[in-house]
Amino acid sequence: MILTSMIKEQFEKASPKKPPVKPRLDEAANLRAVVEPLERESAIELSVLKSHCCEGADLSGLQVLKTLFSGATFLGCDFDGSSFQDTIFENCDFSNSSLASTGFTRCEFRNCKLIGASFTEGLFDNVMIKDSNLSLSSFARSRWKSVAFVACDLSSADMGEMQISQGRFQDCNLVGAAFFRTSLMGVDLSTCRIDGLVVSESMAELKGAKMDLYQSAEFVKKLGILLAE
Repeated sequence: MILTSMIKEQFEKASPKKPPVKPRLDEAANLRAVVEPLERESAIELSVLKSHCCEGADLSGLQVLKTLFSGATFLGCDFDGSSFQDTIFENCDFSNSSLASTGFTRCEFRNCKLIGASFTEGLFDNVMIKDSNLSLSSFARSRWKSVAFVACDLSSADMGEMQISQGRFQDCNLVGAAFFRTSLMGVDLSTCRIDGLVVSESMAELKGAKMDLYQSAEFVKKLGILLAE
């Protein structure tokens, strides 16, 4: 009973108390339309990119501030080392693109396609991702602070060796997702599909996470405990 109370207290302390801070971007403002092709290490501010289409381009080192990406497609592009601040991505496709070591501060992704995208060693600070497909994506060794996924597909995603602070998953598909060496303390998984969730043999990653009885039964079986019929 004492142990249960301690874990509950740790969960409450680590769980998010409020949603991520919204981007400081007025979508109704008169944003400058970007019509020229993007180039690596360029700076974009107070702009809107609509229906841009790019494949296999080197766009590393971008510095983006208060910008709206709408209906943009970047397939297999390189955004490594870029920075996005107060930026909104709406109906965009970044499938198979690399965004390694990229920073996102007060950003939102809405109805985006990020299949196979790599966010390894990235920094996410107050980020909301909704209604988006991130299957087969990688967030390995990334750091999250106040990050929320709502109604997202994260099946078979690699989330190993991450640092999560105030992380939230709501109504997400986490089937086959790997959280190897990532502490889920304070994370509520009870509304998500977590079949085949990959953790270490000790299952230490799950300490302080919340799940329903049906979900927890799968992990109890892995411990060799027989459940009564």
